[in-house]
Amino acid sequence: MIYEGNATPAWLANDFNASRQHALIVAQVIKLGQKLTDDSVTMFIKLMGRLFSQANSRKKQRHMD
Repeated sequence: MIYEGNATPAWLANDFNASRQHALIVAQVIKLGQKLTDDSVTMFIKLMGRLFSQANSRKKQRHMD
């Protein structure tokens, strides 16, 4: 369903029956939700990694001082 929704232009999807249009929209919304969740987790991991790196740098700097 997702592949069909990605490949189908809007003008052609207008010819589908209502239940098929709803199914395509729901599939696209589910896929978008999954992508947003994955991207959010990836961003969180990167930010946490940056924070740990900064803390480690500060710790090293304090030991050198």
